[in-house]
Amino acid sequence: MDFVFDRTADGRVIKSLTVVDDATHEAVAIVSERAIGGLSLTRMLFLIEPGKPNQNAYIESFNGHFRDECLNEHWFTSLHQARAVIEAWRREYNEERPKKGLGGLTPSAYAKQLALKNDKVTSDSNPGCY
Repeated sequence: MDFVFDRTADGRVIKSLTVVDDATHEAVAIVSERAIGGLSLTRMLFLIEPGKPNQNAYIESFNGHFRDECLNEHWFTSLHQARAVIEAWRREYNEERPKKGLGGLTPSAYAKQLALKNDKVTSDSNPGCY
């Protein structure tokens, strides 16, 4: 996870918390606010369940794509507009862009595939054999 900053047309700050799952490369969340305090941040992190988001080198690459393809391409007139555009970009990133590192699957498809594999491992399986 990391923060990316931008501004609306009136010069007010937009702070976006980006959270990417290490295993699936899925953009789990992009939360955009004027300010994100510690209590709000803690609440947001408790709501994130699809994976275990970690800070890593991948988030830097993701943030570069986010900035180049979304933030730099739009002139936001309000926080509401920014949230809508950012969420549309996040969905497109997860659901419509295959990744070579994921075997040509989109992050969402890869996450579903991983979940199915985990469901097939039964409780009496020997984890040492994997």
